[in-house]
Amino acid sequence: MTLEGRFRVQFQPLLTSCVSILPFGPMGWEGCWGMIGVDLIGQIRRAYFEQQRPIKEIVRTLSVSRATVRKVIRGHATEFKYERGVQPAPKLGEWVEVLTEILEKEAKLPRRERRSTQRLFEELRGRGYDGAHDSVHRFAKAWRNERARVPVHAYVPMSFVPGEAYQFDWSTRRSHSRTCR
Repeated sequence: MTLEGRFRVQFQPLLTSCVSILPFGPMGWEGCWGMIGVDLIGQIRRAYFEQQRPIKEIVRTLSVSRATVRKVIRGHATEFKYERGVQPAPKLGEWVEVLTEILEKEAKLPRRERRSTQRLFEELRGRGYDGAHDSVHRFAKAWRNERARVPVHAYVPMSFVPGEAYQFDWSTRRSHSRTCR
């Protein structure tokens, strides 16, 4: 196997004189870039604001879309992340009651005796569920987090038998007050 097959070298003569060596993965050219990171945002801003490069040239040299360059130039964010608002779970929909019942039984057990989401998924599979493990994991995690937020009501008595609780004042400063006449 040659070095050219494992690595790719990209030169960016217009913006910087740096050489970046990136592993060439099985997904091809597009899979290596992924999401826009802080370094690419910095390159875009330097090219536009410091080097006075036009957007069209930045798009060509950095292989990003015009919309991305405009978003970076107009915004003040240092990182762009995609977060899905609501995760649909169509196959889990009819199994929610069964899974909730199992989780409620599991919640009463000690932590070491509770099953992992993989074991819960396997039990649902045995009952006929044909969805993915990820849906079961997300639901169980959200259900456990919701249960953890419920406040526990506890009673703490604040009355003490004489001699049961002690209070000390270890301060060495004494306050002196002078009256004005």
